[in-house]
Amino acid sequence: MEKLVFGWEMVRIETMRQQTDYLEILISLTTASAVCPLCEQSSARVHSVYQRSLQDLPCCGQVLRLRVAVRRFFCNNVGCRRKVFAERLPEMMQPYARRTVRHNAALTTLGLAHGGEAGQRTAQALGFRVSADTLLRRVRALPDRPAGEVRILGVDDFALRRGQNYGTLLVNEETREPIDLLPDRESATLTKWLKKHPEVEVITRDRARAYAEAAREGAPQAQQVADRFHLGLNLREAVERVVSKQSADLRKAAQEVSPRYQTEQMLRAEGLLQELPAPAKRHVTKPQALAAQRREQHLARYEEARRLAQASLSISAIAQQMGLHRETVRSFLLTETFPERVIPAGRPSSVAPFADYLRERWRAGCRSAKKLHQEIRARGFKGAPVTVRRYVSGWRKQTATAFRQLAGLPDFPTPAPRQATWWLLRQDEELEEQERAFVSELMHLAPTLQTVQTLAQDFLGMMRKRVEPAFDDWYKRVQSSGSTELKSFAEGLLTDEAAVRAALSSEWSNGQTEGQINRLKMLKRQMYGRAKFDLLRLRVLYAP
Repeated sequence: MEKLVFGWEMVRIETMRQQTDYLEILISLTTASAVCPLCEQSSARVHSVYQRSLQDLPCCGQVLRLRVAVRRFFCNNVGCRRKVFAERLPEMMQPYARRTVRHNAALTTLGLAHGGEAGQRTAQALGFRVSADTLLRRVRALPDRPAGEVRILGVDDFALRRGQNYGTLLVNEETREPIDLLPDRESATLTKWLKKHPEVEVITRDRARAYAEAAREGAPQAQQVADRFHLGLNLREAVERVVSKQSADLRKAAQEVSPRYQTEQMLRAEGLLQELPAPAKRHVTKPQALAAQRREQHLARYEEARRLAQASLSISAIAQQMGLHRETVRSFLLTETFPERVIPAGRPSSVAPFADYLRERWRAGCRSAKKLHQEIRARGFKGAPVTVRRYVSGWRKQTATAFRQLAGLPDFPTPAPRQATWWLLRQDEELEEQERAFVSELMHLAPTLQTVQTLAQDFLGMMRKRVEPAFDDWYKRVQSSGSTELKSFAEGLLTDEAAVRAALSSEWSNGQTEGQINRLKMLKRQMYGRAKFDLLRLRVLYAP
């Protein structure tokens, strides 16, 4: 019974008492002798008995306290400094401890998994009486975890406080486990760590110069591999700068592939559509008026920045004179036309899933909104009759056949430069039909983008297929392409050429390190501002 309840050998239950808010069990040890902790000689001569109070794991949701009858023994070794000693059971309790070993292990697990405040709430739900500070103390009591030998090392930085303090995370790419956290991202700190680990053969990293310098000085024998994710990110940013200059072409291409615009042009060509009805004037709300006012202010700043640039002022001088950030001024100068704000599409009407049925019934001659509401309600519609009445009210006002044909056709919204960049970098089979049509029309309107798209997709293909020998030919094509943005990207690759070429041929990358960075950020948020470096380091290195 004792072994079943406690899992410990040499334990006997003496009594059990139910107190007001906890359960108390008196137990004793059944060993005939004990070993002196100093001279390690066995003794069976009992000196006296005393009781220790220990808190154990909860029992059926109740706090469980153990009253352990501990015996003192005489030491038989006349040369031992300790004349009397207490019997010990290391797997059950540590000297002077007020909790059992397994109770402390459970608290440590809660602290590692949930942190302080969240861990306290979880512990109380499980029957533990413990504070958040106690959980954090149990985590901090863990011994330092050695890094061990590492052959493939992943390196990346993280923010302790964004914009102020940063640290470095080191990951064993083979075992996919974090092995150490450094308190900064300085080159000297990483160099010192690498010199203690001469067994490192490969270092995967982002394109930070500090890490590249540390790898050269601390581990000259190791091959450096640039992170393919960051290479792709830098490429996308370069292509996006090219696309941002084509604002007018983006709007024109979106209009050309719009089903509503295409139908309208067809009807006009056939003479079936002479003039579209003027849209009804709507009341301008206060937010709409403020948005229009902000647009005028933004347009004025855009025109003023371009005027000052024509007067040969630098970006920094323009930013200082106008009170703007340098990146804002740079984006103004890179865009040939005023960058209109992309307004997201509104939430679709609750009637939208039944629009085809309503349109079919309307063409069949049913004009009763009440009857239409009853029909779609039987099909699962949950809205009120007034919603259907408002939805079909526009159909009553449009009497011309051509207008009715245009009413249900969707527009193709102008994509933001970043969205258009994603479409340019993807393969045709990965795009939807309208997206492919948009890209094709954009290539027709801006032929220079065709070269940029081809070069960008070729570089992505080199990374996916690990075709490093094709890099030299790709670089020559970029130099003759005429795209200053891609030239700048390619020249930046040459500053870290060895690591870039390794990224195009090696199987290793920094993906696992990036995943561990995401886990680290989650742990930081769990700790509600108490993510000091020592505590964060232990929670990252020790899996709960």
